[in-house]
Amino acid sequence: MEFDGPGYKEQNGPGIGRAGMKPAYGIGFTVSGTVVEGGIGRVEVPGRKKNSTATEIVNPKGSWTIQQMNSFSSSRAYDSWFYRALYNPIYDSAPTHADGPAKDFRTIVGNDFVYGDHPGPFVSLDDGTKLSAYSGEWDFDIKLIRGSQACEVRFHVSMSLQNGNWQTSWSPR
Repeated sequence: MEFDGPGYKEQNGPGIGRAGMKPAYGIGFTVSGTVVEGGIGRVEVPGRKKNSTATEIVNPKGSWTIQQMNSFSSSRAYDSWFYRALYNPIYDSAPTHADGPAKDFRTIVGNDFVYGDHPGPFVSLDDGTKLSAYSGEWDFDIKLIRGSQACEVRFHVSMSLQNGNWQTSWSPR
C-alpha cells in the first residue's frame, strides 16, 4: 500500500487525478502484492445495479480473489447560483460496496498484481459547474481471499475542499 510517490498510472497522494476519465479531487493510492502460489483468479468489481457486486475472471486457474470494498458519507457544494439556490449543500453516502479496480487501472500476471485508485469528488459537473466545497469520510477494506485464507488492509480517508484548499488525511482502522 502506497500513499505517496509516483503511483501506478496516477500520482499517489492528495490532489487532482482521474475518476474514470474525469478529473477528480482525491487521494491516489497504489495497492500491490504477490501470492506464494495459486495465482490471482478473480477481481470483485461494482455490478451494473447500484451497490451490487460482479466478479471478473482474470485467470480461470487462479484461486485468489482481489476484493476492495468502500463506504463513504460526504457533503458538497457547487459554484453556481442555480446549484446554490436549489441543491447546496448536497449530502451523499454509500453503504459498503464493491469497488475493485477496473481493467484500465490494474495489471495482474500470475501471482502478482498492482492497481491504482483515486477516490474523491469530480472537479466539475458535466455542464462545467465547479465544485466549491467538499467534506467526506471514506472507509476502505482491501482483501486477498482464497477459501478461509485472507490478507487484509483497512484504512480511513478524510477529504475536504475549503476556500480552494484541498486536504486529505488517512489512517489505518
